[in-house]
Amino acid sequence: MNDPLSAIDAEQLEKNVVEAFKTMHKCMKQFKDMPDREPSWPIPSSLPLPPASHAFLSYPAAYQEVVLDIRAHIEEFKPYILLIQGLRNAGMWNRHWETLSNQININVRPKANLTFARCLKMNLQDHIESISKVAEVSGKEYIIEHMGSHQRAQPPQPGLLLWQPQPLGRMTVISPIPGVTRPRG
Repeated sequence: MNDPLSAIDAEQLEKNVVEAFKTMHKCMKQFKDMPDREPSWPIPSSLPLPPASHAFLSYPAAYQEVVLDIRAHIEEFKPYILLIQGLRNAGMWNRHWETLSNQININVRPKANLTFARCLKMNLQDHIESISKVAEVSGKEYIIEHMGSHQRAQPPQPGLLLWQPQPLGRMTVISPIPGVTRPRG
């Protein structure tokens, strides 16, 4: 909550939350099939629980209650995943942070003091639509920039045809230059 938002891996966070929800679902099924009975093992007297709590250890219904409580907390947290993913988008450059800040009228910058707790104090979850839209645009730009730099870094494949634009009515099509290939190696 108080670590910098930049320390959070948004993809891993989403995987962890989904996995935790699945685990709670499996636990619910497991405890649903268990009969209500006293535990077959003795309750250690060293447990730091009051004796009234010992009854809790004996009934699957109580276990289900705990699982439901944990599952409710997971459900409550799920909407924040979009917020974190949006703010942690790899394509978010200064211009995107500026656009976002202008749209929501809150100064948001990716600094070390930007923590999840601070995001909640600033009520950024109320602006999830704007954050998601800016993050989507920045993500698409990032992919295009990344693909473009990757393609420029690779030399052309030897033995490939060279292509040129050709007018065809009101359209232009790309066709190979007849008899011209790029020499091999």
